[in-house]
Amino acid sequence: MASSLLLNRPQYEQTCKDYLNLKTIAGNSCACQPEIVKKFKIALMQEIASVRKLEGAVTLEDLFLLLERRNLLSMLNVQLLIKLDQFIRDLDYSKHLAKYRSSLEGNYNWIKRFYLEDLRYRDRRTLLEKEIEQAKLGNPIVENTIPEPPTANPDPKPVQPPIDNIEPVSGNRFNQNRHTIFTLLSKEIGRNWNTFGRLLQLSDSRLEEIEFRHPRNVKAIVGEILETAEKEQREDGQDMFFRVLLQALVDFRRKDLKNKIEKLLR
Repeated sequence: MASSLLLNRPQYEQTCKDYLNLKTIAGNSCACQPEIVKKFKIALMQEIASVRKLEGAVTLEDLFLLLERRNLLSMLNVQLLIKLDQFIRDLDYSKHLAKYRSSLEGNYNWIKRFYLEDLRYRDRRTLLEKEIEQAKLGNPIVENTIPEPPTANPDPKPVQPPIDNIEPVSGNRFNQNRHTIFTLLSKEIGRNWNTFGRLLQLSDSRLEEIEFRHPRNVKAIVGEILETAEKEQREDGQDMFFRVLLQALVDFRRKDLKNKIEKLLR
């Protein structure tokens, strides 16, 4: 049984990639045809039942994130991707969708097993995560062995506390040492990367997608978390990302890494 699971794990990881690829193909098909997204949004009124939320989803990627947060879409449940097929009318998308459905139906039991196993792994909150969350809320920690159910409408990004006592740094100095900093953090952050990602203001959906792209490869996950956070905050300037990064390390209780980075940039 164990050997069978080991053999199936690479196939499951390929299924994860195929699911992400399917969404990418759909997004590319709709990029030049915004009317498709509008029609699909109208078709989703019954599932979402929130005009405000639908209006806030501008792109197909936004819609996918909204549906996944509400558990209406996942790699195990692609009914809405099937529904989208009638609007896209793209042969490449239809072909990949049919292939994915065939693979999912033929291997559903063990794909579901790995999927639920990974969900439990992601949802297994450590004491550190609880302490950080409760510190932000100003509440004492209450131990609870029963996992908390997902909220119906979670915020797309965690609320970041004010960033104080972080000295600004020039963009040139940071860019010159960017590779060294990212390599250091990729090696040091470890298995609590999901907590670190939230502190860098990335949504749970975004972190889940990153993990799907690099299953069980912590260094690669942390590297992409850093690159994604930097990209999302780029419009606020390189200095803003640097300040958020150092504050995240403080909240993550890795002031030693913060000090190393500051020393490197002096």
